Amino acid sequence: MALIDPYKLIMHDIIYKDDENKSRYIGQIDQKKEEKNGIGKEEFGNGCTYIGHWVNGLFCGHGKLYTRETKTSDSGEYSLCYSGEFEDGLMHGFGVLVRYFTPSDTRRNGPKRIIDQYTGQFASGKARGIGRRTIYHSKHNFETCEGKFINNQLTYQSRSEHIEMAVERAEESQRIAEAVLSESIRIIPTTN
Repeated sequence: MALIDPYKLIMHDIIYKDDENKSRYIGQIDQKKEEKNGIGKEEFGNGCTYIGHWVNGLFCGHGKLYTRETKTSDSGEYSLCYSGEFEDGLMHGFGVLVRYFTPSDTRRNGPKRIIDQYTGQFASGKARGIGRRTIYHSKHNFETCEGKFINNQLTYQSRSEHIEMAVERAEESQRIAEAVLSESIRIIPTTN
């Protein structure tokens, strides 16, 4: 990953049409390359939002990605939130991926709730490496599996010290992503 000269970055507020819909990027841009570089926020036309580091127009470094899954039902909507490391626009490195369910009628069925959470290593956008996955069946009923994951699937159990190190590193990446989010709020102007 090449270092970015902060003196060549300027703030921009860009609205453009992508393949899906209208998207909006607010953040730093490399004037020479005319690419997203530095810290920025993009709200995509499909309802997804990314806030974090950009390199050569792609998510790279620490950041936070919010997505809405296409899987919805009459009873509500599913969404994902990933906080951690990115490379070449994909989840890559350590991070925490949480899947939520938001009921259609939150007054009767309660607020958004966690369905499952993976904490650990990622490669090329998938859970790959040492990690821990917790599946929540209800508030007090859940199951946890730990070990080596390949393509989002647990392949074998790992030693507990390896799992704890991976989880600690993923949680640290999540804290850094949250710090980037806090910093972006400071430097990116709020708009309506």
